[in-house]
Formats: sequence, structure tokens, C-alpha cells
Amino acid sequence: MIFEPSAGDILNQLPALFFKQAVYQAVLEAKASEFSARMVAMKAATDNAKKIAAALSLEYNKARQAAITQEILELTAGADLQRDPDRLQGRGQGHSPHPRGSTAPRQWLGPRRRDDHH
Repeated sequence: MIFEPSAGDILNQLPALFFKQAVYQAVLEAKASEFSARMVAMKAATDNAKKIAAALSLEYNKARQAAITQEILELTAGADLQRDPDRLQGRGQGHSPHPRGSTAPRQWLGPRRRDDHH
């Protein structure tokens, strides 16, 4: 049998071929390692972003609930004042006996009307 190139030439080229293959394998492993590190970093960043979003969502919901509660209290107070007009002038239970035109601090009287000049 005849080999082309000769067996000697093939044996002479094997170390260079082996070296090239080893370098190529090292480059591939380095790339795989880099991609793995990036994936781990991105997962950590995603997990942290989810935690921050959950904390902000909780904070937003607390503030929203506080605003809703405050609005309900204001509406309830306004409805109570409309049911008991004496409270508007300070003659209801537990209120100051000052007449409306005095220098006493103004109680919440609801929205002002145009003819209300206090």
C-alpha cells in the first residue's frame, strides 16, 4: 500500500496538530466558562430585581391603602357633619361651645361655599 503523505510526514505533523487541537479546546472551555459566569451573574441580578420589585410593590400597596383609609375617614367625617348640623357650629357633643364667628380654631366644616367668608 501507498500512503500519501508518507507515514513519516504524518508522524511529523501530529505534534503540531495535537497542539492546535489542545489550544482550540482551551479556547472553547474558556468561552463556555465565560458564558456560565454571565448566566450566574444574570440570574443573581434577576433575583435581586425581583426582590426589589416585591419590596416596592409592598410599599406602594401600603401607601395606597393608607390613602384609601384616609379618604374613607374624611368621607365618613363629612357625612357625620351633614347629619348633625349643630356640630358645624361647635354645639355637638364633646365640642367647644364657641360660636362660629369666634377666634377659636376653625373646625373642619367641609368644602367652603362662596358665601362662607371665614
